[in-house]
Amino acid sequence: DAFAEQRVYLLSMRADLSHKREHHEEALAASVERIRICEEQFGEEHSKLLNALISHATLACKIPGCPGGEETARRAVSMAQSAGHESRLADAWISLSETLRMKRQFRESEKALREAIAEVSLTKAETWRGMELHRRLGDLLTARSDCAAALTEYETAARGWFDTTTSGRPPE
Repeated sequence: DAFAEQRVYLLSMRADLSHKREHHEEALAASVERIRICEEQFGEEHSKLLNALISHATLACKIPGCPGGEETARRAVSMAQSAGHESRLADAWISLSETLRMKRQFRESEKALREAIAEVSLTKAETWRGMELHRRLGDLLTARSDCAAALTEYETAARGWFDTTTSGRPPE
């Protein structure tokens, strides 16, 4: 209903503002409440729930220790896979990779990106989403000083970036 949608939106804003004020517990609590309402009002496979899960994992990454981020990101990946949210699958994988990176689990983060690249390439998701996965993998490899492998990922990411117009792509 409209009331639930407004509440979800307000909780999203509250989480964001609380985070900006470094009130981490308040931000996480608002985000968890957003997830709960989405589950109750929209169901286990609804895109609003997937958005809430990805946002929560992203928020957790910005807080020391990344509390609850990995579990939420894994749930987002699983949901995107099972519910067929192809266009958000890459975002779910990115949230998982990022939570692992923030927890200094670099090999696991790289593994998640490689799995994401393989899986997203088989979907009808926008091309730029795959490019973004390659770019992020390049960043991880650069941090590990594996420059040759990083360059390959960056070149893959750049291929076609300016040639192909695609909706929803962030500005260059």
